[in-house]
Amino acid sequence: PLVYVSGLSVAAANGVLLKGGRTLDALALASGVAFDKTGTITTGYPTLTRVEDLADAGRGHAAAGASERRALLAAGALGRLSVHPVSRALAAAAPIDGAAVQVADFQMEPGAGVSGSVALPGEAAPLEAALG
Repeated sequence: PLVYVSGLSVAAANGVLLKGGRTLDALALASGVAFDKTGTITTGYPTLTRVEDLADAGRGHAAAGASERRALLAAGALGRLSVHPVSRALAAAAPIDGAAVQVADFQMEPGAGVSGSVALPGEAAPLEAALG
């Protein structure tokens, strides 16, 4: 209807991008709106949707899959030691048994990320890993 088009146009003219009429309907019922530091509205609970190892793009699927699993194990181990929402999402997505993966030399730099030496099951040498 014309009311939605008009509402979306006014919002866009003021720098607010809305996905459609349903959003306007939901806003009519809202008592408040919170924005993150970039000006977007999020749930505040990020989730991992995909792991992709860009360095292994030319290798076979099985090799790339093993590398992605290894990266996720390391990221999850570091993420378990951090309170950042993105780290928590990585920790939740990682298929690890807490006792099987050990982290040494863990460091957290506010605004820069986390790092540490991660001992993965079945690997002789620890992996130096960083998130941030």
